[in-house]
Order: sequence, then structure tokens, then C-alpha cells
Amino acid sequence: MFSPSRSTIREANDHLQALYTKVNELEHTIKEQAESMINKDVQMQNKLKEVASGKNKEINELRRTLESSEAHMQRMLATNREKDALIAHLQQRCQVLDELCLSKPILEKLVAAMTKAESLKSDDGEVDPSEDGGLS
Repeated sequence: MFSPSRSTIREANDHLQALYTKVNELEHTIKEQAESMINKDVQMQNKLKEVASGKNKEINELRRTLESSEAHMQRMLATNREKDALIAHLQQRCQVLDELCLSKPILEKLVAAMTKAESLKSDDGEVDPSEDGGLS
């Protein structure tokens, strides 16, 4: 059998020691990187929670704004319906007043004739109701 020399054994031991040191360094680096990744993951999860919370708050605020706007719109529509009804009512009254204005000359002539008939009646004395056609 072959028996290695002392220097060969020493070189092999030095080489094994260097490999052992390198393995320890790599394991330490891997451990640090794993911890770093875990910390970054926790930070990202916290950031994600903050973003989700902010999004939910914004959605709720937008929902409240939308509901408020819809309620305001409903009030405006109700006011609009009330004003439309008032306009229709006033247009009817205006139409009646227009008809009265068109009839005014005829009504004035009728009143004048009635006044004249009344004055004739008082000048002549008592008139029989059957003679004046039942106008009094």
C-alpha cells in the first residue's frame, strides 16, 4: 500500500480546512441572505397591507362621495319636478288670464249695457221682472 507523505497529508488537511472554511462562509452568506429575504418579505407584506388599507379607505371615501352625489341628484330631480309642476300650473293660470283679457272688451260692453239698463230702470220706476227678460 501506498503511504502518503507528511507534506501530502498536510496539503490535504490544509485543503480540507480551506474547503471547510469556504463552506462555513457560504452557509453564513446563505443564512444572511435568507434572513434578508425574510425581512424584505415582511417589509413588503407590511407595505402591501398599507397599500390595501389605503385603497380600501379611498374606495370607502369614493363610495360615500358617490352616495352623497346620488342623494344630491335625487333632491335636484325632486326640485325640478316641483318646479315643472309649478310652471305647468302657472301656464294654465296664464292661459285663463289671456282668455279673460281677450274677453275684457266684451265684458266691458256687457257691464256698460247693464249699467245703462240699471240707470234706465231707476229713471222709469219699477220695471216688471217679466218685461226685462229676468235680467235683474
